Amino acid sequence: MVVFWGILALIVCIIALIFGTSGCDTQDIFDSDEEDEPDADSEDSEGKVVTGATVTEEMVESANEAAIRDAEERAREEAANRAPESSVADYVDVPATVSEAGVSFLFGGEGFRSMPYVGKDTGNITIGYGYAFIGGVQNYDALLTQAERDAINRNIERIAAGQPINNVDLNNDALMSQIRADLHRSYGDIIPSTGQGLTEPEANALARHVISSTYGAAVNTFLERNPEVRVTQHQFDALVSFTYQHGPGYMTNTGDDSPGSTMRSFLTTGDFSQEATMTAFMAYKDTPERRRREAILFSTGQY
Repeated sequence: MVVFWGILALIVCIIALIFGTSGCDTQDIFDSDEEDEPDADSEDSEGKVVTGATVTEEMVESANEAAIRDAEERAREEAANRAPESSVADYVDVPATVSEAGVSFLFGGEGFRSMPYVGKDTGNITIGYGYAFIGGVQNYDALLTQAERDAINRNIERIAAGQPINNVDLNNDALMSQIRADLHRSYGDIIPSTGQGLTEPEANALARHVISSTYGAAVNTFLERNPEVRVTQHQFDALVSFTYQHGPGYMTNTGDDSPGSTMRSFLTTGDFSQEATMTAFMAYKDTPERRRREAILFSTGQY
């Protein structure tokens, strides 16, 4: 019982200290025995009576609340001082450039083709890492074989009927020679004037050039027009991948009903939650798997 009363008196002493009372003598605690009477009531600095050996539920609850408040305040101070990196957005400076991870992500979505083909998602003659000749079918029609024209026309009919279409391969040496000459005229030594199908290094260099000069530039134009929109590197990379497939106008157009308006509205609204991001990217349903991967990259940084 001596131990019991000693422990009880020690608890009372601690509570008394929390409430600013005095007169707690630890020696008395351990000199007490079973027959000892509790200390007489004492007054605190405000004249309130505190019973020396009586522990009330109100006192315990108040002491617990004070301890909780103190712990919460310390936690807030530690969190502010710690400033975890994951909570600090690393926004890019404008004009920004695509990262190497972003280039690899885009190349993976496009795939490499040495010879020209008519892409099922654009209907344009395409080569390398998704480099598309706008209006290319009409511009190069005289160089197409009859079999190639027939395959393209079948795709046009299937599109009109709402049916899926496939790429049309154009393994045509005369067409390839003209395409190479046109690329050399536009991009100089990036694409030599001689040779047949594009090599991977040639296609790589061509894609990097247009990513920077055309598609990355389009995203930068949008960000410069809308300085309130701040994006991280992986978000910039996702937008460039999106723009590379749809065209620079999807970022540089300004009309509410013009192509790309859904994406631009998403960006200016500023709600970059995963749900809002997925909705914005998946509004463009031409290649849903690529849009899904771009949305994930935008939200999480997962390349």
